[in-house]
Amino acid sequence: MNKKQKIVLWIGIIIFVLVSLNPPQKSHRTPLRPSRRRASRDNAPIVNVVVIGAGDVDGAKLLSHWLIIIVLTGGLIYTFKDRKDKKPKAEQKNN
Repeated sequence: MNKKQKIVLWIGIIIFVLVSLNPPQKSHRTPLRPSRRRASRDNAPIVNVVVIGAGDVDGAKLLSHWLIIIVLTGGLIYTFKDRKDKKPKAEQKNN
């Protein structure tokens, strides 16, 4: 793994952790009866969800966020792969 790939991997890990610390929440508003109160946040810190028990994590949305991060990180790692022209071993011995 070269230096660019390691940088991309670490950035992907950091983004993954940040998204996990602030997961998307399920919305309890109904479209037919909009609330007059100020709209609740779509995301809540994980401390509120785990420790306090406030809010419901939208698992499908969180999973889709994780998959997007994984696919993009994997794609960038593949893109930054060394593109050296490697000759077959038989040709290298003849030269």
